[in-house]
Amino acid sequence: MKYIPKDEEGWIQGRGYRKRIMARDEMLKQEGTLIQTVCFEKGTRVPLHHHEHGLEAFYILSEGGAFVLNGEKIVPKKGDVIICEPGDEHAVEDVEQDFCILVFKTNWVTDDLIWSE
Repeated sequence: MKYIPKDEEGWIQGRGYRKRIMARDEMLKQEGTLIQTVCFEKGTRVPLHHHEHGLEAFYILSEGGAFVLNGEKIVPKKGDVIICEPGDEHAVEDVEQDFCILVFKTNWVTDDLIWSE
């Protein structure tokens, strides 16, 4: 059993978001896996990007923004899941209030983030 306490330490600032890695492949006993919380602040935007190898599953913890996935705008509700397969272009926009997602990543490799804009 692993216990991961909630704290304010360990947050990493990204391009339009902040993230906290909750579990890595060593803890999950599966290479290339990662679980993290990602929070977007009101008024921020994450530009269009994709990953060549990694798959991402986003579990919506709270509402407040929209995703663009392969040109389609999605306004998710709390509890929804969005899956981005390798090569799927995605972005976050229209952040009207702070909102957070839980991200599950598989087949993850270093330097697999390709910005499209």
